[in-house]
Parts: sequence; C-alpha cells; structure tokens
Amino acid sequence: DTARMATGLKRVYALKELEPYGRPEVVPALSALADSGDVETRRAFSRVLSRVQNVKAVPLLRRLAGDRDPEVRRGGVYGLAAMGIPATELYLQNLGGTDPEARRFAALGLRVSPDSAAAPALAAALGKPDSLVRYEAVLALGAIPGSEPVNPLVAALKDGVSFVRRAALATALGGLGRL
Repeated sequence: DTARMATGLKRVYALKELEPYGRPEVVPALSALADSGDVETRRAFSRVLSRVQNVKAVPLLRRLAGDRDPEVRRGGVYGLAAMGIPATELYLQNLGGTDPEARRFAALGLRVSPDSAAAPALAAALGKPDSLVRYEAVLALGAIPGSEPVNPLVAALKDGVSFVRRAALATALGGLGRL
C-alpha cells in the first residue's frame, strides 16, 4: 500500500522494500506505477517487476521495455529476457539503442527466444564497442537455426577480446550439426 500511495522518495523506498520478494500478487496493485510521471518511480518499479517471474508481469514489462528512459527500458528488457518471452521487436529496438546494458539484455532475449529476422541486427551488434554486447550477440546468433549466422560467427573469430572469440568458436562448432 505504501508503494502505491506514497510520493517521491517514499515511493522509491517502498518499492525497494518489495524488490526481494518479487511476488506476482503485487503486479496488479502496482501497475499504475508503470505510467508514473516520476522517472525514479518508474525505474524502481522496473527493477522490481524485472524480478517477478510470472506471466502477469509480461504486459507491464513490454510497456516498460518501450519507455523513454534507458534505465526503465533496461529493466523491462531484462524481465522479458529472463522469462524467455518472445519480443523480437522490443529486443531489436533496444539492441540498436545507446544503453550497453539494454543492448546486452536484448541480445540475451534474442538468444532465449531466437528469431532469424534478428540475424542482421545481431551481426551489426558484433561491431559494438562493448565486449559483453558482442558476446551475447554471438550466443544469440548461435541460437538461430540455419546457415545465416555462420558468416558473422566466422567474423567474430577475429574479435579483439578472447572470451568473444571463444564463444564464437564454440557456437560455430556447436552449430555445425544443425546445418
């Protein structure tokens, strides 16, 4: 109740208290917080909701994944990816964004719910400066069936970071049986 009725910092702290619980029953009661004009409230709500592993949270997570604030989007994308929810359009939107964490979570989402339509965007992500984004993009490309991801994976074998190269090698070798 405090999280719903309070304002400003009181609301943020009340939401923070709910975070460890991630209870699905809080979702309907707090759904109005997704539309709050206060960005800190939306950020706190996004963090809480991203940990609620329940289908009741999916519509709100989709809404948060499209928020104008990068930190709010990050929580929405992470929550969808953590549950393996297919949301290719939202993942692609965030993969092309400027927030490295949201890009990484978007690539994770595309790995757990692979879509061949995402292959070109994932291949482009291999050129991003953040090695964790490139790593997740390699793994996501490896989850896509068929031969389309092969060329970007071969190119990733030349990445400047060893764990990205190792992931590309393991992914490419693991994918040979699918061709």
